[in-house]
Amino acid sequence: MACNILLGDGDKVSGDEFAGLVPPYSFGHAIRDEESLETMNAADNNEKMEKVIRYIEKKCLGKADLKGAAKEVKLSPKYLSRIFKEKTGIGFVEYRLKIKIEKAKELLWDTNLSVGNIARMLGYKHPESFSRMFERSAGSTPLRYKKQIKGLS
Repeated sequence: MACNILLGDGDKVSGDEFAGLVPPYSFGHAIRDEESLETMNAADNNEKMEKVIRYIEKKCLGKADLKGAAKEVKLSPKYLSRIFKEKTGIGFVEYRLKIKIEKAKELLWDTNLSVGNIARMLGYKHPESFSRMFERSAGSTPLRYKKQIKGLS
């Protein structure tokens, strides 16, 4: 069965004739354009990851969630989660926890705030939850950490 193609001026040509009309380099352009698109997408994704990281750092005193970050960069939460891990080597939740623990250490060092107040500042409803997460991440409880860094016994 022959394949006829209707050209813009109304002429019909066979598939073989059409192939002769298409310059041989067209396919190469398509590949290059696809590669350019991938490069553009990669650059766009890098920008978005930087924006997400700033979002997490800015919102670490409070609620920095995947849904909010995804909305910020106009991506679905599932896609953001995947490319975040690809680009940073660490999951969104894991990175957010890392930032919160760093901020907690800063607050424990620089202030006389109680562990409970620091926990609430970081968005934890229950100081016990914060203490467990801190201990898992830092290797000691927040109170023990504070005593160690301030040289108290």
